[in-house]
Amino acid sequence: MNATDPVDRDDPVLVVDGVSKWFTEGDRRNRPVLDDVRISVARGECLGVIGPNGAGKSTLLRVIAGVTPPTGGTVRRPRDLTSLIELGVAVSPELTGRENARLLATLWVPERSAVAAVVGDGLRFADLGAAEDWPVWQYSNGMIARLVFGVATARVPQLLLVDEVLSVGDIEFQHRARARLAELRQAGTTVVMVSHDMDLVASTCDRVAVLDEGSITTEGEPPEVIREYIGLPPEEVGSDADDLSVELLNRAPVMAGDALELDVRAARPGRLQLELVLDEHPALKATGHDAPVFVGAVGVDVGDRQLVRVATTGLPPLRYSLHASLEVDDRTVRTPACHVVLEGNMPELCASQLECDWTVDRSSAPVTP
Repeated sequence: MNATDPVDRDDPVLVVDGVSKWFTEGDRRNRPVLDDVRISVARGECLGVIGPNGAGKSTLLRVIAGVTPPTGGTVRRPRDLTSLIELGVAVSPELTGRENARLLATLWVPERSAVAAVVGDGLRFADLGAAEDWPVWQYSNGMIARLVFGVATARVPQLLLVDEVLSVGDIEFQHRARARLAELRQAGTTVVMVSHDMDLVASTCDRVAVLDEGSITTEGEPPEVIREYIGLPPEEVGSDADDLSVELLNRAPVMAGDALELDVRAARPGRLQLELVLDEHPALKATGHDAPVFVGAVGVDVGDRQLVRVATTGLPPLRYSLHASLEVDDRTVRTPACHVVLEGNMPELCASQLECDWTVDRSSAPVTP
């Protein structure tokens, strides 16, 4: 069986067997980006791949997708595969959203007769309104994510590869995207997901593999593997929403300088800690350092349910994650991260502009559901 042969349902849908990947410069071979990687994923299973930047996660997805060949080893994958890697590359900026949807559907849908239905469903999921007929160069990162994800998941592929797609967009997109993934998995789609969002991985994946310096170092159940990877006690990974839930109420677009409004619900009073992280920064990425950057944190006492407004100043319009934890009964519980993309004009990029001032306007008034 070669890499494009269909896979029997009784067999694993994806088998990566001893895969290595080397890149060369001239006649000199560098260290391997992937080294003897072995994974097997069953039908309907979701495997999360985590690890530090530069570990080879995105390269592994490209090898699985067939975008780049392995230097050694083999990949057995189904012919029916959808790959969500580097969303900006997947679209043509000069075409409209509707035209891009049709182009993507033509590439991903084996049956030509199903293209129109996939385009319609994808555009409904993206919910772009009049922007469907705008050229994509006018879109934000979140709008591109909604468009590409909507079209890619409008049908049920055997294998879906996802690289950080769910970390882009507002909270409504996050909820709908997770629900769509759950529907696909129930229908039999196998998912391989790469993400730095540990809360997303803990709540979505059946198994987690840690990739470090090109090799799988750990593989197992999400809570145990994530706890070992980031050094948190068990209760700080994927905590029960009944203990604490924090929902970002802002609807896109959120402009740089806008207050972030949070609906906080706690099982009992405690000390809420809010932490803002910059997910990516072009100036840092240009130097090869694309790790999330800590921006600032603030603590506030909370009751059962209330509205918390967090205003920041001096932040450039980029993608951020808001993490929340609550100290209650001598333990700490965490919620899945809220993601927000600030929009507006980009100022001069420099390290000082990553600093921000926090103000918290705590209201005890009930929040309208």
